[in-house]
Amino acid sequence: AGKEGARGASVQWREIAQEAGAVCIDNGSDFRLDPAIPLIVSEVNPEAVTSKSRFIASPNCSTIQLVMVLHPLHQAARIRRVVVSTYQSVSGWGVRAYEELLNQISQALKSLDKVSFDPTVFSRSMAFNCLPHIDKFTPDGYTKEEMKLVLETQKIMGDENIKISPTAVRVPVLVGHGESINIETENKLSASQAQEVLSATPGILLMDELNKDNPRHDPLERTYPASLDIGKPEYQDLVLVGRIREDSTLKNGLNL
Repeated sequence: AGKEGARGASVQWREIAQEAGAVCIDNGSDFRLDPAIPLIVSEVNPEAVTSKSRFIASPNCSTIQLVMVLHPLHQAARIRRVVVSTYQSVSGWGVRAYEELLNQISQALKSLDKVSFDPTVFSRSMAFNCLPHIDKFTPDGYTKEEMKLVLETQKIMGDENIKISPTAVRVPVLVGHGESINIETENKLSASQAQEVLSATPGILLMDELNKDNPRHDPLERTYPASLDIGKPEYQDLVLVGRIREDSTLKNGLNL
């Protein structure tokens, strides 16, 4: 259905495909919040798909990596509140955004004051820039992208009591979304316990241990994931997690 979250294709073709006997998996956003349609991340809520399911919705890209992390931690310690900031690459918009960034970078290397941009892709120049603006704004000041993180996460995890405060930022990276997540839980979960939980979770690769080969000779430097890691074949289809630490301002809090 075009770029992630695009609307319309499933509305037009859903019934035709189902009448032909197809099982439909929709990458668009038309039916994600429809209570009659399962919204699925296979590692998180596969039980929501039944033998009668002929149409399945796929969540927003940033929602997927968020719930992959939240779900096992919620099972371990019951999550009360989440503050999440995303750092989303231009590939989430589509191929035009990818090409637009490359074009802008070549111009910006000559002069930051003379960078042309297509306002139908980004509202401002994206080269060497971060934009706290993904999708349209809502009346309360959030963007639609941010509200997807709230509503889709609650639906997938089956718990509307989880409070989520989101901020979505577009960053000048070609491929690879990142997130900074602050979690408050009902029960105490230490950083080491969270590491154990996540390292045992299918689909997650924990990159959070002492870096013995670091060139800066810092004995406390740790390994951590970065955007360029996403393109490596060995990390395909994995959510990379690191920088797990306890929130010093909360009784039961984690940052990762």
